[in-house]
Amino acid sequence: MLLKNTNVVRCLAFLVIITGLAGAARLYSQYLLDDEEIKKEQEKKHEPVEEKKDAIPRTIAYNIKAARISGVSDITCAIKVSFDLNPEYAGEYVVARSSQMIDTREKVHASRVIQTINATSSNTVIDKDCTPGIYYYVAVSKKSILDNTIELYRDMNYTSIPVQIHSGEALYRVTDIKAVEIEDYKVRLTWKPVDKTGILYTAYRSRSVINSPNRLRSAEQLKVVPDAGEYVDDGITASGVYYYAVTAKVLDGREDTLLIPDENYTSVGVTINIAGKIRIGSINARAEKDGVAVTWSYSGAQGDTNYRLFRSEKQLTNASEVSSRDIISVVDLAKKKYKDMNPFPASYYYGLIPNAIGEKEVYRLIPGVNITRKPVLYRGEEEKIGVEPGDIDRILKRTFFKNKYREAVKELQNLIGRSDNEEEVAKARLFIGRSHIELGQYRKALDFLILTDVRKFFPKQADFWEEFALTRIRNR
Repeated sequence: MLLKNTNVVRCLAFLVIITGLAGAARLYSQYLLDDEEIKKEQEKKHEPVEEKKDAIPRTIAYNIKAARISGVSDITCAIKVSFDLNPEYAGEYVVARSSQMIDTREKVHASRVIQTINATSSNTVIDKDCTPGIYYYVAVSKKSILDNTIELYRDMNYTSIPVQIHSGEALYRVTDIKAVEIEDYKVRLTWKPVDKTGILYTAYRSRSVINSPNRLRSAEQLKVVPDAGEYVDDGITASGVYYYAVTAKVLDGREDTLLIPDENYTSVGVTINIAGKIRIGSINARAEKDGVAVTWSYSGAQGDTNYRLFRSEKQLTNASEVSSRDIISVVDLAKKKYKDMNPFPASYYYGLIPNAIGEKEVYRLIPGVNITRKPVLYRGEEEKIGVEPGDIDRILKRTFFKNKYREAVKELQNLIGRSDNEEEVAKARLFIGRSHIELGQYRKALDFLILTDVRKFFPKQADFWEEFALTRIRNR
């Protein structure tokens, strides 16, 4: 019995041992499997991860570029902006620019729109605004702007390298031009000026829309006005429809001939109906041996044809500036001419004003219409010039008054070095300045016309020729 029980115990113990070994084997194999999987996972971590090709939305513009170009018709400064697009997603895309990199939605909304286009696979936009500065560009779909779902990718749909425009090549352009008829056949022309001082604005008028550089060149130049936003055109002499344009530039700069409707030219004309009222059409003056011949034209029959003819050493702008001593005669417009006999040798403007002007009435003087556009130089009869050998009048007679201006400058400079007469020296300097004007050297002329002694002895002539030189410099 004891033996039998002992065998049973041994069998049970053996069974336990076998079961334990099997479990241990299974546990060990499980440990080995786990180690292999861990090793595989570790190896996977070192393998390169392939980027998904569709990570960037297919609706995004790509390959954006911006660069300066030349050769654009009538434009001396332009920037070409190009970008590509998946043709499956063509539609309206907005190209905009900013002075800072456009890398956020907020900056997109704050940037200035250059153009909205119906984009295709390859697209080009020309930015013709050459205001000095550095500029970045962006191209995004109009839909993404409206939905506020703009996505931006550097050098794909926005540029990270700016395009620079230097101040020396800057072009300036007015905006918001308007032309309205006011009283007495006048047109008030207004515009929003450039946000900069020292700008010269040129107003043009034409019977045709001034919408091209060729039409701008053929239009009538009315006036050059500095730092202004308004001009009154009171020189219309015939009924018709009139169109206007205004350009802007710095003194030595270029006009911007890019014309934009209702920005810098009027697309709708102003209709003027003149009902027969007398109006001066033009006035001209020509120097002759014994005086100055003045001729004019006029239109209309309603009103007094007696007008006052005046002579002035300055180009006056308003009838109120004409003094009684300037009036040389009351003329009948119907005669259309007058001879101013032997005035004192000098340069003169001639003009016509009504014989009677109301106390509150403003009668403007318009160059080429009712006052001569340029002064006429009357030298007088040479035999009347009393001269002595070696004095300044003899020099002027044989040089300046015979159009030998370079010789005049040379001889007058020599005279200045020899003379002790202060007034004679001042006169020599005055005529040196005038010689430079005749030679078209207006800046050199100013160097002499502003001298203290010239202004002391010849104040009126100094003022006149200084203003003359400045006007020529501004109108260049």
